[in-house]
Amino acid sequence: MPYGYFGVAPLLLFILFLAARIRLELVYCTCPREEFALRLGLLWQVRRCQIRLPFYTWRPGAGGGQPSARLGGRRWGARVRLADTRFLLRLAAGLLQRLELEAEGWIRFGTGDAAATGFASGLIWSGLGLAQALVQQVLRRSRIRIQLEPEFARGCLEVDLKCIAAVPVTHIISVAARALTYLWQEQAERKRRGGKEGWPNILFRAS
Repeated sequence: MPYGYFGVAPLLLFILFLAARIRLELVYCTCPREEFALRLGLLWQVRRCQIRLPFYTWRPGAGGGQPSARLGGRRWGARVRLADTRFLLRLAAGLLQRLELEAEGWIRFGTGDAAATGFASGLIWSGLGLAQALVQQVLRRSRIRIQLEPEFARGCLEVDLKCIAAVPVTHIISVAARALTYLWQEQAERKRRGGKEGWPNILFRAS
């Protein structure tokens, strides 16, 4: 068997990676127990195939959040200069162009007083409608389906919400390349004018 065949599998995996979308899923629920979870994964359009990896899970009484994948035993803080902030804003604006956002779930609540529950329900519905309108103005691909279930007979708060954001891998690479090129040109122009700042300096230090 020619040794060239050993390179076929990595090439196919790389092509599959480029054809995928990075998926970020946030889940918060109180039934049957309170839990907040963050999951990262890859999503393919064909037959909705996906790979999901749990990354962070928080439960009350568990001593805080429990990261599923630790990046080291230290907490890291960041010093970000103005040039770095412009770079991050440009990167975020580019990603929003192809970001797909989907939020769904339900909220059941009651204040213990029927009149107060009805008034609060109207305020929450108004807030959800305003949030959906704003999101649709910013994101072309968005869908929000959150049901509000007022409980007039008792006081309660039960939540089951899921928010999913997905961006194509190729778009992330393209936006990052454009943002880095823009920042490199900006830094080169500053150097030419006699500035002392060099390549973008996103410095990390242990806090």
